[in-house]
Amino acid sequence: MSIRLAPIFLALLISPALADEYQDAIGKAFPGFSILSPSEIQLPERMDRKTRDLVKDHPGLVVGRFNSDALPDFAALIRGSRLIRIPENKADGVMAMSYYEGYLAVCYGLAAGGYRCEKLTTDPMRITKSFDEYLTKEPPGSLTCNQLMKFKAPKPHYDPNAPEPGEGPVRITFGTDAIVINGGGGFVYVGQPGGRYLECLTAG
Repeated sequence: MSIRLAPIFLALLISPALADEYQDAIGKAFPGFSILSPSEIQLPERMDRKTRDLVKDHPGLVVGRFNSDALPDFAALIRGSRLIRIPENKADGVMAMSYYEGYLAVCYGLAAGGYRCEKLTTDPMRITKSFDEYLTKEPPGSLTCNQLMKFKAPKPHYDPNAPEPGEGPVRITFGTDAIVINGGGGFVYVGQPGGRYLECLTAG
């Protein structure tokens, strides 16, 4: 996976005031949800200094231009407020687990002010104490996807018995910033017109 990181000075643009603005937008769009804080994401121990400096203060939040207009947008890893507990069941091989339901959300800036936010998936991710996924962005350019899927947000429920709808390997080119989820297999999301997205799996 070859992902170029945005210049480090962009990290400085996410001031506490802006972080509050982004949280307010998430709270209005998804009541009860909050952006993951640095204490809720375990960054890799082996991580180059430039990347760590870029993401350490807001690993669950990335700012960019994710559609074709000139307005600033943001993407965030968000979680609900209800802690879900699964008890251990040795007979069925189920380990005890506690987690929050979470999503990748993208919020697009509006000319009149504020944001229009949407969850990218129908199925929630599980946010546990050992959650280690974090966000960066990929500047406009091209990538090779080992698997490429196209969907309209939110992405439909995953059916393990259905044929795999993706294609690949395939090379894609994009003219906007793309959203990168690091630590979960190398997924890159590229916004398309009409609320559609390309989901590019860069890991082998």
